[in-house]
Amino acid sequence: MPQGVRLPKDQLLARYRMSERLAARVGALLAKGIEISGALLEIAGPASPAEALLLHPDLLARSGQLQTSDLTEIAKATPGGDTIPPLVVHTGDGRKVVALEEEILAETAWRAPGPAGTGSLREVAPDALLRPGAGGGGGDLLKPAEAQELFTPEAVARIKLTLLTGVDPAAKIEAVRQLAFAPLDLEEKGRLCLKALAEEHPGIRREAALLLRTLGIAREVSEAIAGLSEGEPGARKLAMAHVAALQSRVTPAEQFILLAVLLAVIREEKDPALAASALEALHAFAPRVVADGELLDRVLRLLYPLLTGESPLAASAAGAIDALGRAHPETVGAALRDELRSAADVPFRRRLLAIQARLDRGRAPGDPCRRALAAALARELGTGTDSDPLCRQLSVEMIALGEDAVGALLETFPAAHPEQRPFLVKLLDDAATSAPVPAAARAAVGEFFLKTWRASGRIVRLALLSTRLPVAPDLPPNLRQEFARCFLADLHDAGFPHVADATLTAIRQMGPDVLPVLRAAATESPHAVERESAVQLYAEILRDAPPPGGASPDLLAEPIAFLRELEHGDRCSAGAVVRATGILLSSPFASPDQIASVAADYRRRLVRSPAAEDMVCALGWIASGPRAPAALRTDQLVLFVELLLRASPDAPVVQQRTDEGIRLEFSSDASRQTDFIRELILAVRRILCADGDSPILPPGLRERAARRLLDQWRLVADYNVIWAPGNVTTLADALGAIALAPGLPVSLRADILAGLLASARSIPIIRTIGLVCGWEGEPDPGPDAAAFGSRCREVAVRFADMLQHVDYSDPEDQDVLLEAIGRIAGAALPGPTPAEAESVRRRLVTCLFDGLAHGHRRAREALERLATSPRLPEDLRIAIRERLDSPLPEGA
Repeated sequence: MPQGVRLPKDQLLARYRMSERLAARVGALLAKGIEISGALLEIAGPASPAEALLLHPDLLARSGQLQTSDLTEIAKATPGGDTIPPLVVHTGDGRKVVALEEEILAETAWRAPGPAGTGSLREVAPDALLRPGAGGGGGDLLKPAEAQELFTPEAVARIKLTLLTGVDPAAKIEAVRQLAFAPLDLEEKGRLCLKALAEEHPGIRREAALLLRTLGIAREVSEAIAGLSEGEPGARKLAMAHVAALQSRVTPAEQFILLAVLLAVIREEKDPALAASALEALHAFAPRVVADGELLDRVLRLLYPLLTGESPLAASAAGAIDALGRAHPETVGAALRDELRSAADVPFRRRLLAIQARLDRGRAPGDPCRRALAAALARELGTGTDSDPLCRQLSVEMIALGEDAVGALLETFPAAHPEQRPFLVKLLDDAATSAPVPAAARAAVGEFFLKTWRASGRIVRLALLSTRLPVAPDLPPNLRQEFARCFLADLHDAGFPHVADATLTAIRQMGPDVLPVLRAAATESPHAVERESAVQLYAEILRDAPPPGGASPDLLAEPIAFLRELEHGDRCSAGAVVRATGILLSSPFASPDQIASVAADYRRRLVRSPAAEDMVCALGWIASGPRAPAALRTDQLVLFVELLLRASPDAPVVQQRTDEGIRLEFSSDASRQTDFIRELILAVRRILCADGDSPILPPGLRERAARRLLDQWRLVADYNVIWAPGNVTTLADALGAIALAPGLPVSLRADILAGLLASARSIPIIRTIGLVCGWEGEPDPGPDAAAFGSRCREVAVRFADMLQHVDYSDPEDQDVLLEAIGRIAGAALPGPTPAEAESVRRRLVTCLFDGLAHGHRRAREALERLATSPRLPEDLRIAIRERLDSPLPEGA
């Protein structure tokens, strides 16, 4: 079989004087398993027909199933192809070689026995020289007697001593060369050669690889070993991949030699990227390693140090141990458990625990090994926080253990330091709600959380507010009600708006079970903020999930009567009750008579009420409800848009220059007007969004109102109209919601996106833009779809650049950008054409890969969604799944 050329790039260029472009093509073909013969490369000089053939795009495209007929067809399509000698694709020994047809004929002639005295190669070279197992590198050129005379016992001993103890690389290289001729048996030469293959200096390893060929090792193996030792990084990475592919088709002895060299590269290589490639190649040898207990121990001892401290190879080493574990989970698992008993280095112990967890995650719940793992993870996590990327990695493995994790965490929690307890609360909640856990275990966690709430301070309580357990469907109603009672009773002491918002969100998600608690709190709580919040939550929950009784006209009569009575009482703020009544009347179960009566009352009171913003809020809710009459919705939309465009703080706004820039100070009257503007924006938003689901506005009114809002945004964003920053964000959010509402012209969506993008500086607006780009499209978006896709492409480019900007290096900013990028990558229209949309998706997925490598959870969440998205090409989905299936990057 003709031999293909497998040389590093620099040697290719020097030997064959080829172009850089052709060298790149030869390397690409090697990666596809196609070799090119030296004779063909010799005639493929610059601008030659042979070069044009090798660079033809069809050659690379057909490389997977390349046949001789393909070469003939490509030659015909190549200028000057008729001058190229006939070519063949020769297959053998698991390789494909593109060669000249005459090379095959020549080999046939050389192999055929000729008459004596014909001068054939066989006659010139005796069998001993051609036989693969020939002992001396010079064959019979150096007779045994001559070798015995030259290599005295003292000289042979000196060669051995140099190889075993020498420090001079040049001396060791010379010793390897002499070893080829030394009068030693093959076994002893093999052992010394293996010692040389494990040397740090690549020149020594390369010389030993050349010696291997004289010891009966296949040429392909020796060339692969030589490629591991020297050459440019790209060529060495290719050699490592070749070694991984080669190991399955060589003899056990050759396989062991390849493994020995690979381990030497892992141990001695200074370039982390090359060492990582060697660790990846080690995966293919896992069955061979685990079959030998002594060898497994040696390999693990080599890999363990790479898991310590800030090792750049930690993830690659973990992946290699994962591969060993997949080959034989029991053996490797036992070895890891033994090592963990004495592991003192914290990063090493945590990384090893993560590997152990991946090995044991398939065990059945209650299995002793699984329980022991859960206990070890709980102890480790009890000393960490979610700011530690290794702890975050362990937490993913802990959550997957379900009921075993719950039991271990409940035992660990009391002994944990107070600073670690919020982290453990989150872990316990995730374990109880993210995996199949019996209802009794969930209820036990619920009782534990309630007990912890009563005994804990603000930090732990805030963590408990964010738990998902209180909304678990199978949690007993009495526990859910007790959660609502505890959360609500602490609202007056919330301290910060985000804590109050978290409290309201937590109770809102608990659903109808907590309505009795809220109704009682609306009249009995000693704190006004708790009474007003209870009224609002009561209306919101009742609107979305009315009590049993069927859709009768009087379904909401009693709750509305309760609220109207409360409005005129002294236990609760009238404004809060007005808002709650409006929310309740936006229910699909509200009757027309109830809507007409309350709306008429609120419209009369709007012009003379000191709390006009409350009336606007209530009327906005009523007009946006599915039972609202067309006339009411139309009148309120027109009124609110006109009021909004005319609204401005009617009291002076004082500008003060400070070290941090211009500061605006609003008077109390201006603050009230600011609240009024905010409620007008929200009311218009609700009506415009609701009309997409149940359109009853006159034709064109919805689009005109949306464009007037967009015009107002441009004035506000350019500071031609001065609004409070909160209202600027509220208007941006409103435009984003309108752009996502059904039934809106695509051209208007594109215009809204362009208007927001012009002011994409703050994180809230960036988040809104990401949501708009994630628009799912319509069955027939029409010709304006390209305009929307062009805007999305602009956003994608801008956000990808912002990820690298120092102004957005904060982890929270990065998360917002990555979440937006993930939405755009999976959106219906990320580009104006299918080809450009695919290009955008590929660039954004690369950004998400980078985010994943830096431990951003939002990147992983986005990639998990994209991995199953039919909008992404199959090769991109495969790449995403491979990235997600690899060991979790530290920080993820």
